[in-house]
Amino acid sequence: MKKLVWKKLWARKYSPILASAFLLSFLKNKQFGTAPNKMFVPEGNLMTFVFEETEFKNLVKNYEKFLRRQNLAGYARKFEQDFVDFLAYARKMSTIDPFKTNQKELALMVRKFKDRLIQSSDLQFCVFLVLEGPAADLEAKLLKLDNGAEILQWITTLYKTTQITKARMELLEIAKSKNWKALKNYAKKYAWLPVYEPLDKPWTQKDFLVQAKALKNPGTELQNYHKHHEAGLKQYKKYLATVKDPNLKKQIEIAHHFSYLKEMRDDYRRHAYYLLAPFLRKLGKLIDLNFKEINHLTLPELADSIERGESAVSKSELSSRQTAFAYELLDAKLKVFRGAKARSLGKKVLRNTGSAIVGLPAYKGSVQGQARIIYHQGEFGKFKSGEILVTPMTHPEFLPIMKKAKAIVTDEGGITCHAAIVSRELGIPCIIGTKNATRVLKDGDLVEVDANKGMVKKVDR
Repeated sequence: MKKLVWKKLWARKYSPILASAFLLSFLKNKQFGTAPNKMFVPEGNLMTFVFEETEFKNLVKNYEKFLRRQNLAGYARKFEQDFVDFLAYARKMSTIDPFKTNQKELALMVRKFKDRLIQSSDLQFCVFLVLEGPAADLEAKLLKLDNGAEILQWITTLYKTTQITKARMELLEIAKSKNWKALKNYAKKYAWLPVYEPLDKPWTQKDFLVQAKALKNPGTELQNYHKHHEAGLKQYKKYLATVKDPNLKKQIEIAHHFSYLKEMRDDYRRHAYYLLAPFLRKLGKLIDLNFKEINHLTLPELADSIERGESAVSKSELSSRQTAFAYELLDAKLKVFRGAKARSLGKKVLRNTGSAIVGLPAYKGSVQGQARIIYHQGEFGKFKSGEILVTPMTHPEFLPIMKKAKAIVTDEGGITCHAAIVSRELGIPCIIGTKNATRVLKDGDLVEVDANKGMVKKVDR
């Protein structure tokens, strides 16, 4: 067997059940190639997803070829419709009572549930094929220009408002009018906003009240958003009209459409995971597992468990996975590791990225401040206004602390990433794609963020 070379894509906080869906992506659907060799390994407080490099490059190349043949506006509508359908499927599943379904039907239903989650993962990963392919190539070209960063800002202006942005606008309107009673219905409508995986806790009316009351000048934020968004779209259309090279023009259009499609995914997958959580909880009771335990099964193990009428994995094994777990997929065969063996696999696969913190400027500026490392929403409470937000990658629920940050530094990201787009909207210095900021820096470190050069340095006190 040839020597496998591993490429790190991202690090996240995921439970095994959802992680297994991503690991099993690009196996059955061979339209753009397959990826039978992947790993999901622990790295610090997060889980890191790695592809076999040659297989990933092949997927990137084939997907870009496919996109260049598409009418992108039409393809984008179909891309989003697939997410709409996934949300509708999750809503349907949320109404099913496993206790009132015979075992044979339920087993078949869970097998289909497994396949549907993997199918959704295929689609979600297409965004990373663009980020690592045409978008990254375009970014490198434009950043050589004097006004390249500004052009990138125009290109990544979202051509359509996401549901999460609409939720933000509605909260600003409530804060502006101080109509706190409206938060009751608002919470029912948007409780799913922070649900990145089924285990995440939805936000309550109380959570939204705290957020709304913390907003400063909500009217100004509303006005600035619409102003900057309209100006960005106008500049994008104006710039695109000046591009004569058809290959470059298509590349720009791909990056522009996927700037929206990347963010759009959260409108549907978060809502879907929120709806699927009660269904998973009921399945757990059926096989004598609590909610956390059932989320620490793989999807194939879940399907096997429901078919057998009892958990296919012991409670002691599931308890160990909650400490540390890893997946190894070699030639499409899945192997699960836990505890010390899982951590050992992570150290074996991941490369040392060194101590220099260098990335891409997403929004220019130079500031000094205390670093605060935030991995997920459960740590938001420790972030203080004026600190430097250091994180693997920001997500929509990060917006309240992003607005308080003096600067933003991420391990991951490209021109279409959430941190890049939001930092431009907020006018906050931001460096993306450092690969190692969360590992080199510690909470409380005094740092200088030079987002003009894309460098972060520790400063002696």
